Amino acid sequence: MFFLSGLKAEEKYRVAVELYRTTDMSITEISKVCGVSRSGFAVYIQRHHRDLMYARHEEPSGGDCNPRLRPCKGQRRSTADKYAAAIEACGSEAYMDLNVSQIACLYGLDGPALANQLRIHFPEVLSRRRAVRDGLGLDRNVNVGVRHQAMLMYAEAVAMLRDAGVSVREAAVTSGVSFSGLKQHMLYYHKELVGMRADSRRESAARVLELSDDDVAEVLRLCRESSMALDEMARMMGVGVAQLRRCVVEWHRKAAGERRRRDTADKYAEAVSMLESAECSTEAVARSLGLVPESLRLFVKGHEPELYRKKGMMRLPNGRMVLRRSYEKYAAALELYGATAESLRSIAGRLGLAVKSVSGFIRRNCPELIDEHNRLVAEARSKGPGR
Repeated sequence: MFFLSGLKAEEKYRVAVELYRTTDMSITEISKVCGVSRSGFAVYIQRHHRDLMYARHEEPSGGDCNPRLRPCKGQRRSTADKYAAAIEACGSEAYMDLNVSQIACLYGLDGPALANQLRIHFPEVLSRRRAVRDGLGLDRNVNVGVRHQAMLMYAEAVAMLRDAGVSVREAAVTSGVSFSGLKQHMLYYHKELVGMRADSRRESAARVLELSDDDVAEVLRLCRESSMALDEMARMMGVGVAQLRRCVVEWHRKAAGERRRRDTADKYAEAVSMLESAECSTEAVARSLGLVPESLRLFVKGHEPELYRKKGMMRLPNGRMVLRRSYEKYAAALELYGATAESLRSIAGRLGLAVKSVSGFIRRNCPELIDEHNRLVAEARSKGPGR
């Protein structure tokens, strides 16, 4: 991965930082105006200008204080401020004749988004509003609450989440329902289950992992010598996945690092073997195995430098960068073209190359050979056929 040095990063983000300091523009807007990466600029602000970040969010900074600008759960402060006036209107008697979508239009908001805010964060406002509107005869023919078909669809997954220590994703996959739909269903209609699971996770994280020395040694051995997933290890030892992950990642970082490196090597082993044995590009190999081409290039560059030099780029004498395999393919043609007056079509035909491909490579990467070849052709013509 490529990182800018301190001076280069400071120069790159100088204007963006000044806009962040002196205006109310968001990071996204500033990055678009200055033509820089949004994620890169956000990381730069977080690492090198935390005082500006805290000042913008009106949080104290300095000393040992390190506030969270976004809570672990709940909503952002900016989101709460965005919907505050509309939610207050939803609970006001003056707006009881309007439905939630109409109130959202009054404040320039999205109707379903405002309804979601009420369901998740202000259920008491929504229940009171429904009771008042029902008394006025406004919502008597409107379906309220969970639909019967949705309740049946998610019933098995909800039962699994109540009785078994499985994740939401595992319950969704086992039950054959949508993961995001199940999450939303729980947030809307099973808040007590969400709270119960959150409390259980906090208690599990606070509880010390009770493993004997032999068990810890076995976990470390499996991490070093096998590719067994942590959840499989946890089931084998009868402990929670979160506890086991904490044991490995927090208490034995060296073993965790070795495991990640081995898993990465196993991931790219077949691709490296194909690159060594076949004359195909890195991108073609990555696509055939379902890998990200750039990630494969970075792995080969870091762990297989000889293969990278063989498959990667090279610098020509004129300073231009070209693919090594392309240069090797056209090397003989380039030598003949720059040293003789023979036509490019004749050279390509003798070497079994496509004339347009050779011509394009020369124009893009070796334009000086064209001048040299034209000079040789002119000399040959001036001498004449009999001279």
